[in-house]
Amino acid sequence: MTPITTKDLGLDKETGLNKELQVWQLLIDTKSEKITVVYDIVLLSPTGLVVSVLETKTYYRYNYKGGIDGGGNKINDNLMFDYYRNLDLGKGIISLIEKTIADYPNVEQINL
Repeated sequence: MTPITTKDLGLDKETGLNKELQVWQLLIDTKSEKITVVYDIVLLSPTGLVVSVLETKTYYRYNYKGGIDGGGNKINDNLMFDYYRNLDLGKGIISLIEKTIADYPNVEQINL
């Protein structure tokens, strides 16, 4: 198994092992305009093998129209879903899905 991407988090103070963030899932829901990213924080052996998964976490990228908070402060728009969708990668994913659908004269065959 290969993670989508990783990030070195340096040495773990308690164990002396390297700590790493490993992204495993991207769940894209265009109906709710939300991207869910699931990742693990792991400890790696000196040879790069996962010794322990410390925690699994999730973060989201979504569109949020700003407004005014309870204290009267302006909250800026957060249009991260649109940002990701409009990147070359987002356009590439859309293109691949469109090609898959176009290649099947009977959409029910896609499950095969």
